[in-house]
Amino acid sequence: MLPGLGILGTLFWIWMLYDCVQNEPDRSTWLWLLIILNLPGSIVYFLARVLPRLGVSAPRGPDLPALKGIGRWTRRQELWNAESAAKSVGTAHHWTVYGTLLQDVGQADKAFESFSKALEKDPAYSDALWGAGSSAMELGRYEEARAPLEKLLEVAPAHKYGKASLEYGRTLIQLGERDAARAHLEKHLQRWSHPEAMLLLAALLKQQGETQPARELLEKMIRDVRGGPHYHYRNHKPLVRQAERLLRTWSVEGQA
Repeated sequence: MLPGLGILGTLFWIWMLYDCVQNEPDRSTWLWLLIILNLPGSIVYFLARVLPRLGVSAPRGPDLPALKGIGRWTRRQELWNAESAAKSVGTAHHWTVYGTLLQDVGQADKAFESFSKALEKDPAYSDALWGAGSSAMELGRYEEARAPLEKLLEVAPAHKYGKASLEYGRTLIQLGERDAARAHLEKHLQRWSHPEAMLLLAALLKQQGETQPARELLEKMIRDVRGGPHYHYRNHKPLVRQAERLLRTWSVEGQA
């Protein structure tokens, strides 16, 4: 068993080396990482470069600080170039490109500053508005997230296929504005059937004493996700499990 795993690991490492040579613009840095770290390096490369190229979201967040740190190191040339362009040319686009890179490698605080500079150049630049709002959300600065997200919904309400609208709903919840959040999420679901929005709205309904509508919304979300394409179910499986846990909890509460 162990020799077989060793062979599979070696084949995976060779595959990542080949992919790097064929597809990676900054191949010298990544090749060095792959050669020095071997299999662990190939896993990092797969998560950081191959999955995004295939259109699959790699794991992100505070649970993977090491991966973000490696991202800063491997993309340092991109960061230097983007920072130089932002400071020398200084358009909203250049500051937004730099901010997006900073956000990608886990520097949300610096990213927010860059997006803010972009908005000084063009207050209605949709990508900068999204960057400012989403980076502020990452930092837990919900009041600062509110204004750019509100403006974004004015100038480009369908930005990110409704993701900006969803984030605005989350912002209202974090700010404790439950009635406004409920009204926004109900309007949101008239256009987009995001499972996250259904889960958030169901929680609000339950908090306001409307348990049965909340249950029906969660049950609908579970049916929609399970009845959709397999990749859709796979991507939203954690939300389905969360909804199922809530339904069980509410059932126990109702019997008490």
